[in-house]
Amino acid sequence: MRYGTILRGIARFVGPAKGLNSIELSHALCVQQKTAFVFGHKLRELTASNLDEISVAGEVEVDGAEFGGHLRPKNVKKRSTDFRKFPYRNSAKKRNVVVARERHGNAVVNVSEGEAASLPFIYNNVTIGSMVFADSAACWNILNATYRTKRINHREAYYTTEASTNWAESYFSVLRRSAFGIYHRPSMKYLVRYASEIAWRQNTRKEGALKRFDDLIGTAGRRGRSSFSGYWQRHRQRETS
Repeated sequence: MRYGTILRGIARFVGPAKGLNSIELSHALCVQQKTAFVFGHKLRELTASNLDEISVAGEVEVDGAEFGGHLRPKNVKKRSTDFRKFPYRNSAKKRNVVVARERHGNAVVNVSEGEAASLPFIYNNVTIGSMVFADSAACWNILNATYRTKRINHREAYYTTEASTNWAESYFSVLRRSAFGIYHRPSMKYLVRYASEIAWRQNTRKEGALKRFDDLIGTAGRRGRSSFSGYWQRHRQRETS
């Protein structure tokens, strides 16, 4: 891609609130969809790099949500499962996104196989002494030893005057709309990139497109070679070997 095309692609990428899929990006830049796919993921690497420099403090909300593992119902009715009684997900393929988000501030995210697996991420990214708001899940009980905590039981209420996780739920609302409306059930292999992208968009939601553009350009200048360099060449080698 030429430098002018790259700059136009970054300018197009920073605008939408919920992301930009590779087909729309390819149409905007007049390039192949495969080229736009790789370019988009390189830009998501830059957004994830920006999150690496962030730690959250003060009043922080912690919550998790499941993504992926979609099961398509069988065509023949007698072979179908009643998904009103059984989970509508394949547990082997689903992933859990955990967000730690400041109230009126920044968010950082982690992707793992369960909420409990994200506890080291919370310790590394949430400043000691912060007030942590979480739901009543048992995996968050251990946070009481390190942080001041307030809990909300969502079986009783969405929020109370003492505690809520509405800022974290707001992030998940945008991520779900992005996953189903923009990217149409993205691969779980790259879920952490999409989750980081939406966190970056939420963190910079009050900044203008020009500031977002400058942030990505500056991050690109500090980073080395992208892990997506030679993406399609590697896949072609696997098919021929």
